[in-house]
Amino acid sequence: MDRFFDNYVMTPMMRIVFDRIRAEADRDPVGVAEARALLDTAYQWLDGQLGSRQWACEGDFSMADCSAAPSLFYADWVHEIDAAFASTRAYRARLLARPSVARPRDPIATSSRWAPRIGIEARRSSRARPEHGGAAQTHCRRAGKGCRAWRSQRRPMLSSPLFLRAVPLIFTFLWSSGWIVAGYSAQYADALTFLALRFATAGVLLAALSVAVGAPWPQTPRAWVDCAVSGVLLHAIYLCGVWWAVRHGLPAGISGLIAGLQPILTALLAPALVGERISAVRWAGIVCGFLGIALVLEPKLVGVDPTALWGILIPVVVNIVGMVAVTFGSFFQKARIVSGDLRTVTTIQYAAAFAFTLPLAFALEPMRIEWNLTMALVLAWSVLALSLGGIGLYLLILRRGEVSRIATFLYLVPALVAVEAWILFGETLAPIQIAGMALTIVGVALASRK
Repeated sequence: MDRFFDNYVMTPMMRIVFDRIRAEADRDPVGVAEARALLDTAYQWLDGQLGSRQWACEGDFSMADCSAAPSLFYADWVHEIDAAFASTRAYRARLLARPSVARPRDPIATSSRWAPRIGIEARRSSRARPEHGGAAQTHCRRAGKGCRAWRSQRRPMLSSPLFLRAVPLIFTFLWSSGWIVAGYSAQYADALTFLALRFATAGVLLAALSVAVGAPWPQTPRAWVDCAVSGVLLHAIYLCGVWWAVRHGLPAGISGLIAGLQPILTALLAPALVGERISAVRWAGIVCGFLGIALVLEPKLVGVDPTALWGILIPVVVNIVGMVAVTFGSFFQKARIVSGDLRTVTTIQYAAAFAFTLPLAFALEPMRIEWNLTMALVLAWSVLALSLGGIGLYLLILRRGEVSRIATFLYLVPALVAVEAWILFGETLAPIQIAGMALTIVGVALASRK
């Protein structure tokens, strides 16, 4: 496999690059076309070979992957991997997310001495990936580092290993606060109405930020549609399903257990949808984490009469639909939105979520909102901490990591909610809940192993 990447990926890629170095009169358009066709063939063959594999060969990371990392890194920039080759795109993303690849990659991407100086086709500049610079950086470097596009692309903190390690924990903390916010918002606004307002506010703020810094927008109608679909799945259907179900009688403990099924569903589907391999250790962590959250939620489950669930069957089904939506939304985001500026991508997502949620709120609710200081603070936290901070971090780690590993961090949410309720509202923490927290942490640690 290592020879495949050298001969059939790196070699035609360099043929295109060398052609651009030549004088205009000496260029070989026929040779470049042949090289591009060979790259397409190589991408297609690799996509079929990868199948459900995590790495190039059966088993763990190998020398073949060491050869693949630089080959695919540059080749995708010179001749983009088509979205039809989802396994190849996902494999490249896994390669670039490895610390051993990420550390040297960032200095290369921002160096003034590397290959982008040659000025590969302008059409590539519109598709330049924030993850590795691209022709947009070349243009900005020529125009001066004050260029807005340069500032929008160069964000070394987002690539630092320390920050990336902390991101899942920061995201989990922010996401757990959403349950507290939901409780406060219920006093002053209907569920779907509040969510529509939240999506609209977050979308407007992100749009203004994107315009202010010159962040690039998707270049094709298909890319816009992909962003909209992921927004409806990740934000609209998921949050609408959970919030509506809880507001219509679904016990919080049952809702938490349904949410705990997401990592399990993700692990079951990951091999088929994105080619992730789930090891026995990770499966043990997933099961351990689910048992842990069951113990954390046990006090909320004790008083629930199983026969009464038939009376709230519709909220149960709606909650499950929301859980399934966020699961498939995560897979869709991982497979289809592997490039593009996350600020503009998320802006489109929130616009689509708002367009989906507003008609539902109008049809199902009186659209009640009582404005006061508490309501304003709750909305501000929902927008800034959850919609901009939490979701932004989630999309970042989705782009850089495996879906199944990321999903297991959601096991920590019920434990954090229990601690937050203890601190803010004086709720008790039973010994069984503390034991569940410990078991959950062990599960997440196991499931997060490489």
